[in-house]
Amino acid sequence: MFANRARGALLAVAAVAGALITTTAVQADNTVVWADPIGTLPAASGTYDHRWQGHDRTMSLYYDGLGTMTMYDGAVDSEQWNVKWLRNDDTSVTITLQDRTAITGNGMGGALSTGTAWKAGLVVAPDNQTTVLHFTRGTQAMSDPNVGYFWCAPDTYGNSGLCGA
Repeated sequence: MFANRARGALLAVAAVAGALITTTAVQADNTVVWADPIGTLPAASGTYDHRWQGHDRTMSLYYDGLGTMTMYDGAVDSEQWNVKWLRNDDTSVTITLQDRTAITGNGMGGALSTGTAWKAGLVVAPDNQTTVLHFTRGTQAMSDPNVGYFWCAPDTYGNSGLCGA
């Protein structure tokens, strides 16, 4: 029993250290495997007008440049918005909140408002080479996996661990 606790503590320390230095994974036999950290995400090709989802969020983008987005904060609080999206160039679009159409509970606590915008681009997820939509803000690079957040289009491109649970 002590050996299992010690091994668990050692794995926890290794995981924390690995998160600070590089990526770790614990296999079924409890061996620690070190992987190279993700450096950059390559651009992907495809279209934006799909149903997208991620942990605590859903979005539909339509071919006419309009769409809807719902963001959740836990099981009770959420907001639904109409969005407008415009192509910037061959590698990105801008998605802008237009008007809130529904709110439950505390919503997103004031974090969203009319005019809130994200730059978004299609990138290749490193876990399974799936095309995902990467949301960034300001000067954040679309190729940087450590900024912003990701959306998957399971019906079109498939799922990735980048999009959350």
